[in-house]
Amino acid sequence: MVRANEAEVREELAREAFANALATMRTDAAAALTTARSQRDAARAAEAHVSSELEGVRAVIGQLRETARDAQAKAVELHKTTLEDLRRRDDESRDAHKERDRTQTECVARAAAAERESRGLKRRVADLDAEVSTERRVRSKVEVDRARDDARAQVLDDQLSATRVVNESLRRDVITLERRVAVAEVTAKLEETRRSLL
Repeated sequence: MVRANEAEVREELAREAFANALATMRTDAAAALTTARSQRDAARAAEAHVSSELEGVRAVIGQLRETARDAQAKAVELHKTTLEDLRRRDDESRDAHKERDRTQTECVARAAAAERESRGLKRRVADLDAEVSTERRVRSKVEVDRARDDARAQVLDDQLSATRVVNESLRRDVITLERRVAVAEVTAKLEETRRSLL
């Protein structure tokens, strides 16, 4: 009987231990389930938050992509405008360089022509100086000859005047002599007539 009682006691103790362990397991399982449910709800909330943030990030990424496309389009347009401006400036620079070359060529040609003209003018001036010098010599000679001729003419005029005076004196002398001769002839004729009458 004692052994039967001991077996019953052990069985009862085992049942109690099993019940206690089962209760503990149930309590732990309920707590774990509660914890799991809390973690699940937290995970779902986090997932929803992450999804919301992801949507926000996607919206921001979309805006950034649009901004990037706009910026890229503006950069392409700026690059295109810059290239066109550089081409225009290059064309203008090339045209200006050509114009400078043409102007420089014209200036060199004009300078050469001016130098040739200057040399021609210098030769012409030298020729004119020679002509002027020759003209001066000729004019000086002509003036000397004219002065000499004037002196000669003056001498001749003086000689002519003197000759005229002498001729006038001689003419008067001749007239006087002619008168005397006429008087002498008349006197001689009168004397001859007087003698013939005697």
